[in-house]
Amino acid sequence: MTPEHAARLMGVVPFPDLIQRAPEGGAFVDKEKNPKTWDNLNGAANVWVPRQLDGMGGWKAAVETIGITDTAADHEAERDSKDACSTMPDSVRARQAAEGYRK
Repeated sequence: MTPEHAARLMGVVPFPDLIQRAPEGGAFVDKEKNPKTWDNLNGAANVWVPRQLDGMGGWKAAVETIGITDTAADHEAERDSKDACSTMPDSVRARQAAEGYRK
């Protein structure tokens, strides 16, 4: 996930009922029907979240406030482990396939 994707995700949180999953992945917001939601997504990604992170000393300092002190890169050797956080659970993979999101 890129920093911009993470910031956009933060903009989605207040409006879960107005966001749809895009067929190719990611989020879809109908800009015409939900201009406020669209503005929040873009504002979060381009203004609010970057300002907040800068004010906290960057993203690493921000996540350390909730106890996260390492990154995914610190666990590269474990990436293919069934228990790795980057490994999609079989139940999620099956649901996405059933809903047409994964081929």
